[in-house]
Amino acid sequence: LYTIVKSHIGGYDPMGPEASHRRFARESRRFVSTWSVGCQVGEPRVSEGDVRWHVATEAPGWTSDVEHIMLRWDDVIEKDRSRGWFTRLPLGVWSFLDFVGHGALWRYLRFRWRYAGFFLYPFMMLALLAMVAAFAGRSLASLSGVGTLEGWMVSAVLLGALLHWPGNRLYLDHLIDDWIYASLLIRRDDGVIARRLDALAQELVSAQQFDRAELLIVGHSLGAVHAAGLIRRIVVLSPDGPPIRFASVGSSILKMA
Repeated sequence: LYTIVKSHIGGYDPMGPEASHRRFARESRRFVSTWSVGCQVGEPRVSEGDVRWHVATEAPGWTSDVEHIMLRWDDVIEKDRSRGWFTRLPLGVWSFLDFVGHGALWRYLRFRWRYAGFFLYPFMMLALLAMVAAFAGRSLASLSGVGTLEGWMVSAVLLGALLHWPGNRLYLDHLIDDWIYASLLIRRDDGVIARRLDALAQELVSAQQFDRAELLIVGHSLGAVHAAGLIRRIVVLSPDGPPIRFASVGSSILKMA
């Protein structure tokens, strides 16, 4: 019998707790058919800071009992996405210059050019929409005979329209928010997430049942950065505690290092 406490921190994706549980349950059925094991996924228990459910798996010769704890930060991501483009645009440009000016882009190009493409895509799309708006605005101004100032005003209105459609339909707002969040997180902790990590670390260290369990921490994408923060907190609270297993799934740790 393997008793496992699994703390999962997802990426920068505003998926709510119920949707996360539905995805887990759906993919567990694929897991069962692939590996020929039995698997039972319990109902979700939702709180402000996390969502958790029980998972029991079994096969000839072994069983596992898993408490799956998924840290919530969908509310934080949704709050970021609710900001308007008047705020997002200057913050996005600042984050772009931040990663370029401090050399991160050049290292992406040197070591993982595909990751450089992931970084550049939303900003290239933003630049493309800005050029389309500028060209269209100036063309309309020239045809109508209005002045240069009026032409730029038309371009600004067109850019705002393009950012909302097709920009938001292409998740341009979300992709730029991702890089804004990463740039800010380099300099300071997210206060909401820090409090939730503190509470989760304290629970994992103090709960007696976890002393006999394997502790597995999984971080996906930008969530891997928060997962590393969770590990740091656990080690500080219990430097002689049980071993911690860490699995990253598309880690953003080096993206920010």
